[in-house]
Amino acid sequence: AATCDPIQIGEEGTIPSQRVHFTVIRGRKGSLRAGDSFVLFQNGNNHNRFDEDPSYKVGGRYLLFLTPREDGTYLVVSPEGRYQVTRNGLVPAAHKGFAADLAGASLQDALSDVERTLAEFPER
Repeated sequence: AATCDPIQIGEEGTIPSQRVHFTVIRGRKGSLRAGDSFVLFQNGNNHNRFDEDPSYKVGGRYLLFLTPREDGTYLVVSPEGRYQVTRNGLVPAAHKGFAADLAGASLQDALSDVERTLAEFPER
């Protein structure tokens, strides 16, 4: 889970993109731990968004499944890898696939499922 900080917008090539700064609240796998900061690379900007990749809200809380990029930033692994954490449970950015099944789930339940899955399929 991470909290979104102010957005810095930049253009890369011909596709609008932005870099979103986050602070990690809890990390479950990989190198990011609580208190760490990271930068998420996102296609689109405030004027040009993809339906399943809306703008992040400053101060918002998210459950993100990430993969590192060569430039030191991160990407969400797929539309199903992004959830907003709300009082009413998780709100997936994607409305299809397994993401839809997690709509309304508690953050703790989702993280418990992730930890069980990681234990079943350790890295090779």
